Amino acid sequence: MIKCGKMMKPTKTLVEIEHFNVQEMKWDDKRQLVEFQIDEKPFGKGTFRAAFMANSSHNLFKGKKWVVKKYHKQTVDDLKDLDLDPYQHGRKQVQMHSLAKNLAESFTRSITSIEFGTVSYNEVYFGILDGEVVTVEEFASGKFVKYVNNNGEICKNVDKHGQSKAEAFVHFTYQKSEEKLMVLDIQGCGKTYFDPEIATGEHFDDQGELLFCGGNLSQTAIKNFKHLHQCNKFCSDLLLTPFKDGDNQASEKNTESE
Repeated sequence: MIKCGKMMKPTKTLVEIEHFNVQEMKWDDKRQLVEFQIDEKPFGKGTFRAAFMANSSHNLFKGKKWVVKKYHKQTVDDLKDLDLDPYQHGRKQVQMHSLAKNLAESFTRSITSIEFGTVSYNEVYFGILDGEVVTVEEFASGKFVKYVNNNGEICKNVDKHGQSKAEAFVHFTYQKSEEKLMVLDIQGCGKTYFDPEIATGEHFDDQGELLFCGGNLSQTAIKNFKHLHQCNKFCSDLLLTPFKDGDNQASEKNTESE
């Protein structure tokens, strides 16, 4: 009985959820209050946020594991230097993820190689939890692998098949966007990617707003990837235009994708 004299934390909490519709390029009008059971301690910490395991019995979320990501206090302070706050940055992260997901679906549909398989991005939602900005992301199980960094550098010592797909995807996004942007930070578990970054040719728009998120390293990242990337059979399958000689593009003959 004496326990009633102490503050008992609820086992479940409500998150106000919003979904971004990338096809219509707008946020859905309907917001949902979704009950989640969220672990008290994070299972992982990144540069910007901490990740907490969660689950829900809500129709839209039940039967899957989810991850709630919360901003570090220091991140909130750092965002001020970019004239952003967590509310703006969180929305941009979901929008960026939705765009990367849409491009991955287009990429997979375009590939004809039998051995390619598929690549996809998990589901991500914008959320408000006790007044704090969070994202709610579908959990991807398996061994974590990073193929391309957000600065455009290509990771080493990873499986060649996965690396070839990841590089071809980056190349595809650049050509698909008419060289306006490039999806980078290609990483994930198995066939599921998550936490992308997008680099743009122009860092800011005409009003001086930073495009996408703080990980946008703009032309620096784009030039790095173009310099290091070697076209592989998936690039050929997609009829991607090789980068110019000035970008130090190696020929397909000198690459091995398997």
